[in-house]
Amino acid sequence: MTCNCERDRYCACLSGTCRCANGCECANSEENRNNGTVADIPDSELLRRAVTNARMHHSAGKHPRWYCVSAVFFLGSTYAAQLCRRFELDPDELVRQ
Repeated sequence: MTCNCERDRYCACLSGTCRCANGCECANSEENRNNGTVADIPDSELLRRAVTNARMHHSAGKHPRWYCVSAVFFLGSTYAAQLCRRFELDPDELVRQ
């Protein structure tokens, strides 16, 4: 797991594996360098992209973003709205297909 905390700069590299103060492997570790694969994209970035681009493809018109996120991630309205806010998106913004 790559640590996204700011403590990465305090890594202690032992036997080729860098670990931050939280015990996570840091981005400086050789095994975490860019390999040109989707594995190089942090999970939080992939999730942000999915939330940002969530759309209802099977219906006409516009829907609130939370509704689309709810359908894509199989979440209730409260969790879907929280997920939108987590990535600084307006859950009530109308998005179209």
